[in-house]
Amino acid sequence: MSRGLRVCIITGIFPPDIGGPATYVPHMAAALAERRHSITVLTLSDCLDHDDGQYGFRVMRLPRRLSKPWRWLRTVSAILRLGQDADVLFVNGLAIEAVLANLWLGKPMVQPC
Repeated sequence: MSRGLRVCIITGIFPPDIGGPATYVPHMAAALAERRHSITVLTLSDCLDHDDGQYGFRVMRLPRRLSKPWRWLRTVSAILRLGQDADVLFVNGLAIEAVLANLWLGKPMVQPC
């Protein structure tokens, strides 16, 4: 049996935030994980100590409240680290940061319209 894909999902919001992506990204990530894909979600968050143990995949949170230049730098850096082990980047927010990081990574990147 072949291994599943290693997917890095990049999103600007995730629970406990509310909104479209915060609703469907966890469902999509869980469905992929159930199909034996390795999922890591990278998100911005006001709540860095949120209990993410309920998810069947890894969640990495970056502080949303940083000044924009520092937040961009931290986000690009995190995408570079996580993206090294990913087969594909699924970008559902933070697109500028993802594109910048992927100039170096050269990974397949999916971004819904």
